[in-house]
Amino acid sequence: MRKAGLVCSWDALLDDTGTFATIARTNLGYGTEVWVLRDEGRDIDLTVRAFKNGLLIFPRPNTGDLEAFAQAHGVKIVQIQAKL
Repeated sequence: MRKAGLVCSWDALLDDTGTFATIARTNLGYGTEVWVLRDEGRDIDLTVRAFKNGLLIFPRPNTGDLEAFAQAHGVKIVQIQAKL
């Protein structure tokens, strides 16, 4: 996923000036993951088990930092049950 540009560090996300629609907690087969989605779409590329419009935050940030980021940017945090 790194080669495809689908992974982002927490520090890089904090420096990102783009907009985000949603922060998603999910399990796409690798354990609990945190994704930031650029729009409301939730399409998953099953070949790499990744959101087509998102970035995986790795390593996963702690809950307090994630909630503070969401509040500061007006972004909602959702739990997504993926059907693989």
